[in-house]
Amino acid sequence: MLEDNEESSMRKIRNELINECGAYCWCCGNYFTPTELQGHHIITKAQGGKITKSNIAILCDTCHKKQHQLIKQNNWRKYHKSMKNIMYTGKVLRENYQKFMLEMR
Repeated sequence: MLEDNEESSMRKIRNELINECGAYCWCCGNYFTPTELQGHHIITKAQGGKITKSNIAILCDTCHKKQHQLIKQNNWRKYHKSMKNIMYTGKVLRENYQKFMLEMR
């Protein structure tokens, strides 16, 4: 569970990433309203993960629960493979969304 200060930091970074990438889940690729998306620690807090843009992925509720299920099962190989794909998707979304927004001006 996040403390108030951490919750505020997570919400700020989550909003920044959604503004940079659009309101898409980085796992399933579906569009959601921004309030339906959640920030997920790539390196878990238990492993020392921080609340930084490079350690947060934007996921819908369903995908977020799936990632936590992998953690609970100690299925780290599948979790890390999934996170690698998710981070690549986030990078592509960020690049393409920024290009799209520039073209719309």
